[in-house]
Amino acid sequence: MAIKRELKAVITFSTTTFSLEAERLCKNAMLPGRLIPTPAIISAGCGMAWCTSPENTEDIIKMLQKENIPFQGITELMI
Repeated sequence: MAIKRELKAVITFSTTTFSLEAERLCKNAMLPGRLIPTPAIISAGCGMAWCTSPENTEDIIKMLQKENIPFQGITELMI
């Protein structure tokens, strides 16, 4: 049985505190996604990242900027 992979946007953070705050804010705003371990292919400051569908990225980034939650980068990957 083959594993079904989908294109995902992975938003990385420099600290676990920022990633946990992003998770809380996204859940409160009902923005889809989940906190995942940062994939090994991405080098980031902490080991956690927010994973979502690419079409949700713009709304999540706007919310993070509004709430002054810094993020390191956004990478699209087949996960």
